[in-house]
Amino acid sequence: MYFQGGPGFSASLVRDEAELLADRVAVHLIDPHGSGGSTPPTAPAQSDHVGHARFYDAVRRALGLERVSIMGISFGSLVA
Repeated sequence: MYFQGGPGFSASLVRDEAELLADRVAVHLIDPHGSGGSTPPTAPAQSDHVGHARFYDAVRRALGLERVSIMGISFGSLVA
């Protein structure tokens, strides 16, 4: 999993890079609440790094992924 820096940034910003990896690993570009084209969070706590981490953990489970490699930049590094 890769987390783009800063809330509000769309995962689509790394689409070109993700396509380079798609033949070797599964790539999912997911915007958390309030980022890209997604809806704003319903509670302020969903906007901090812990809320984002919980969101992505729920996505990981929904995708049926047991183990993942993660990294992030800026705010994304706090989430990672």
